[in-house]
This record gives sequence, structure tokens and C-alpha cells, in this order.
Amino acid sequence: MRGLGIKKRAASPTFVIMRRSSVRRGEFRNVYHVDAYRLKEAKDLAALGFGEILDNPRNLVLIEWAEKIKKILPKGTLRLKFRHCRKETERKISL
Repeated sequence: MRGLGIKKRAASPTFVIMRRSSVRRGEFRNVYHVDAYRLKEAKDLAALGFGEILDNPRNLVLIEWAEKIKKILPKGTLRLKFRHCRKETERKISL
């Protein structure tokens, strides 16, 4: 997030479902970090204005547990998978 000019540490939105951070540089204006783990249904995000968030090309939306809401994600959604490596500080990222 530092690359986008966001200085605060990214905390998981587990209990609030979604957090928004303003972006200070680049093409995006907001980063939305969504944690879908506790959602019972994908439509629960509608009350948070999720459709409008996705429709705005100036928003960058990062979703944990995205498989729980895959029915409402747009076609062409880029999916990244993070895996732990042997060293605790290393991750393998695949598209």
C-alpha cells in the first residue's frame, strides 16, 4: 500500500468487513480492502454499496476469501493466490 501513497499499516477488515483508504498518487483514488470470510451470502455486501464501488474504475478493490462472493464479482476479475514458502517472510504469488 505504500506504493500507492498510503502510509498507515493495512489491517484486515475481518470484523468490519470492509475498509477504505484514500490513495494519494497514481490512477486510483481509493483502495477498498474486503474480508468476505464472515459473510453468509454475497448479497450482504450490497448494503455497503459494493456494486457502486466495483463500478468506479478509480477504485482498487482487494478481497480476502473472494471465493465466498465469486457470484457477484465481474468477469475479468484478476485473482491472485498467496502461498506461504519455507521462510516465514516469503510468499509465492500466482495469477
